[in-house]
Amino acid sequence: MEWVVVSLGSNLGDARAHLGAAVRGLRTLPDHLGLKLWAVSPLYRTQPWQAQGPDFLNAVAVLQGPNDEHAPLLLLRALQALEVQQGRQRPYHHAPRTLDLDLILYGQRVMDTA
Repeated sequence: MEWVVVSLGSNLGDARAHLGAAVRGLRTLPDHLGLKLWAVSPLYRTQPWQAQGPDFLNAVAVLQGPNDEHAPLLLLRALQALEVQQGRQRPYHHAPRTLDLDLILYGQRVMDTA
């Protein structure tokens, strides 16, 4: 098993509700992903970076996942699906968002998915 870190952020609509839905989604990820949620940080507020808009409400989640070469991309797709479920749209780079989930760490892997 490998440690996984996901950042959670929201600055549109009911940010607290969007983050709560994201945490529930992380707890109920499909079984085939083999992930287990271990911990979620307290919520904290930050200003948008390189953008205009309301402050973000943020958290960090720690999970454990399988040591599998496909696991990070499968998780990334699942995170993007959770964003869409919460109304995430991508009209432009650094746009305000209902939910932003970023895969920060998956074991020792280094990937560029931009």
